[in-house]
Amino acid sequence: DAAAARATLETATRQLPGTANDPRFLLLSARVEGQFANMERVRQLAHQAAEEAQRRNLTWLAAKSILLESGAAQNLGLADAKPLRLKARALCEQLGDLSCVAATWRIEGNFALGAGKQAEATESYWRALKLARQTGNSWERLNVLSGLAAPLLAADPAKAEAAYREGLHEDLAVIRTDSSGLQLGLAEALLKQGREAEARAEAAAAAQSAERVKDKETTARAYLILARIDRKPELFARSIRLFEQVGNPALIQLAQKELQIHSERFRTFH
Repeated sequence: DAAAARATLETATRQLPGTANDPRFLLLSARVEGQFANMERVRQLAHQAAEEAQRRNLTWLAAKSILLESGAAQNLGLADAKPLRLKARALCEQLGDLSCVAATWRIEGNFALGAGKQAEATESYWRALKLARQTGNSWERLNVLSGLAAPLLAADPAKAEAAYREGLHEDLAVIRTDSSGLQLGLAEALLKQGREAEARAEAAAAAQSAERVKDKETTARAYLILARIDRKPELFARSIRLFEQVGNPALIQLAQKELQIHSERFRTFH
């Protein structure tokens, strides 16, 4: 619970001498603030953590702090976001920490993808994946594969399928409780290849996983894929109701449009 974590950290600041300038404490505080999407506060705390870590020659901690600061700067639209990421990567390379270097390339890919730069994002993700595979770090591989599959989905569904399947394999290795996002992506990749039966099975599994953890948006997306495959108005309607509950206007409109197209086709052929 982010609110409880914030309260605990605030109490520690008041009661434990030295915590206010401890880079580990500052980095943890920055990550907690990220749960509240308070990007300016994240940037300030991460910057302070990086300065304190560098002052104490804690290079690995400095790299992690600078990387978090770069993410906050990117969200705030600040020009120093990329230079900060490059600085973090240089520190990771200096340490010979390949997992850390992989993380910097993955984050580079995330930002490129968010900016609509598909080719640049794919290249960054491939760099990250190569390094993550060398380290055997299942968490990092899982994170990279989840990012890489997105730009591949439109360009090469077969490669996206491979990425999602490898991601699901890594998901088992780190024993996560929810694989619905990866299952949903795999369903989309299969559907784009015309493999409806396999796509239906993965979408149904995604819906079940998402419902178990009360993830309404992923559940809605899964039902939308099932609706496309089975061409059932009631499945479109179910996905629309869930999208309305999570307040996603763009996906509400998409599902409504597809339902309308399906209904017109149904009347035409019957």
